[in-house]
Amino acid sequence: RYLNRKLFDRLNLTNDNDQAVEIAKRTLSSICHAVGVLQPKDSKELHGKRMLVTVAVRDYQGTPQNDIKGYGKPEVISQPVPMETAHGGASPFSGG
Repeated sequence: RYLNRKLFDRLNLTNDNDQAVEIAKRTLSSICHAVGVLQPKDSKELHGKRMLVTVAVRDYQGTPQNDIKGYGKPEVISQPVPMETAHGGASPFSGG
């Protein structure tokens, strides 16, 4: 029931904090590798591409929140993983 849901990640590619920018660049690199577009000229080149996203669900003030833990190529797994296992903890792929 969680397959093909839209997820959002926020990347601070422009920020006064150098560490925030470095984290964003690593995340963007992971996304690019996952979708097979290694040097996009525009973010639109990444739109609509399939990828595997590792997600943990955490409680935030009584509301479930998604925490994206990583990105991978969609062929990494052969069958969907039921994300119900993520409630109250991490998904089987997040290592948590």
